[in-house]
Amino acid sequence: MSSVWISRRGAGGSLSGAWAVLRVTCPTGSRCTVSRDGVVLHDLSRDGVSFFAVPSAGEWRVAISDGERERSTTVAITERGEMAHVLLRYTEDSLFAPGSGSESLWMTSGAASAGSESIVLTANAENMQAFACLKEPVSLAGASALMVSAEQTIVKLGSVPEGELTPTGIYIIPEDTAATDVAHAVRSLAVGEGSFTGQSACLLDVSGLDADKRFYVTIRSQVRDWSGGTTLEAVACRFTITGVSVT
Repeated sequence: MSSVWISRRGAGGSLSGAWAVLRVTCPTGSRCTVSRDGVVLHDLSRDGVSFFAVPSAGEWRVAISDGERERSTTVAITERGEMAHVLLRYTEDSLFAPGSGSESLWMTSGAASAGSESIVLTANAENMQAFACLKEPVSLAGASALMVSAEQTIVKLGSVPEGELTPTGIYIIPEDTAATDVAHAVRSLAVGEGSFTGQSACLLDVSGLDADKRFYVTIRSQVRDWSGGTTLEAVACRFTITGVSVT
């Protein structure tokens, strides 16, 4: 366990003596409450992250409020010494904060980079796919749509069949699997079929998802390649994400 986690004290008391630790990422200034069986812990999230010394195993309810809006979810604590993670955002709040001065909510892999204003995913013959994923699963209970603001540029390298140009996808993946396990996605959206280029607000329906579960939001840029003799035939894709929000 990181020393920075141990040194933080919240309403739950000293984290070094906790049965388990619950890390809550939420909008700065939110009042965060963790409760179970009459035990209620409070903290004011001053920097977007709160830590709670959880005294026992079980299903813990986590709620945040800014005085007007509320969001909540449940988290299962099962093992002594566990560090559990929760991400809560208000509906119509952004899930994208690389330039906010706080810790980014996103992690990247493959040929991907996160800057102060955007996340860029690049896929080509040498780097077949790149991912951007929420670091922690988020509750989407009550949300109707996930909106991704992005610009996608696709370049054909060779005689690729027109019907194969679907390199980018947005996925909603259950928290009990890996953030990049797109095969287990419960919702998905193909972005930019054909030779799509330009600004777009990509909308993915997330209504009706299990209110008791949390999900990773994952965006994958991927290309396929074909080999024809000594000539490599492929596409290259650059997908620039400038915003992600739920409504």
